[in-house]
Amino acid sequence: MTYVRRMSEIALLDKFVAWVKELAEKARSASLSVNFEICPPTLNPAAKVDFESSEILARITFWGDGSFHAEAIDPGTSTTILSRHGQALTNRAFSEDFRDVLNLVAINSPSRDP
Repeated sequence: MTYVRRMSEIALLDKFVAWVKELAEKARSASLSVNFEICPPTLNPAAKVDFESSEILARITFWGDGSFHAEAIDPGTSTTILSRHGQALTNRAFSEDFRDVLNLVAINSPSRDP
């Protein structure tokens, strides 16, 4: 049973990685930097995406078990704009889970999630 759960966690993380790569290609501009990284291996693998502009710094960290942390700050004042933990639902698009972050960094999500 643990093996099955582990495989499903990897599949969910792979789905997130594919979505972020598509999102990063769409979002690249002179005013917004998008950086993606697979985190060092742990028992619960993770990936993160950072969005950076003069107006906002935002990060989504996503773990293989579907949990995530989304955060955004105003770099000029260091004020936290958003800090949210959650659990991604497998039947819902990532663009729905992270709509608040995407709106803050003014990105339209890919039309369909992988």
